[in-house]
Amino acid sequence: AGVVRSDLLSNSKVEYSLLAEIVENKEQESQKILEDALDSVKNGGAVHLNKSVNDNYILSLLENQSIFKEYFSSINNLHLNLESYSLITDKAITELSKACPGLRKINLKSCVAISDKSVEEIAKNCPHLEEIDLSWCDVSEQSLFLLGKYSQNLIRIGVRSCYITDRSVEFLLQNCKKLKILGFGWCKSLTD
Repeated sequence: AGVVRSDLLSNSKVEYSLLAEIVENKEQESQKILEDALDSVKNGGAVHLNKSVNDNYILSLLENQSIFKEYFSSINNLHLNLESYSLITDKAITELSKACPGLRKINLKSCVAISDKSVEEIAKNCPHLEEIDLSWCDVSEQSLFLLGKYSQNLIRIGVRSCYITDRSVEFLLQNCKKLKILGFGWCKSLTD
């Protein structure tokens, strides 16, 4: 699974842990580095949370004093890459979606502990969502129904190796008129 690229595209990436370390240590030029990182994210760069990410880590990012909460959560073009963080659950994704209503892209590929509940919260709380990768997650056709209902700005979606049906794909396509890319390889419940 690691060799298959995500369906989500980003112009660049910001390594959040490294950035936080520089800013917290008040290293020389830290303000300039933070400003450059913010510009990168505002222009479509992805925020990579490159630590042993679990629910506690995500929830700590959402505290009032964190760099993420103060500078990144309110960005209207936010792109988060949480690929392969298997310790993240619906609880963290729910809180993250509430704190980041400007989320446009989220990569949850191989986050095996999330369910349709996470997708529902993202869809309801992030009205400008354009791209989501749920490949190899434990989500069902219900996720496509939720995205079709609440996320009508979707352009790209990845649901490789998820339990989705013809009916759910049809609903998504009827409601998400901007959809250009749908990655659904290894979805054994789909028919021709």
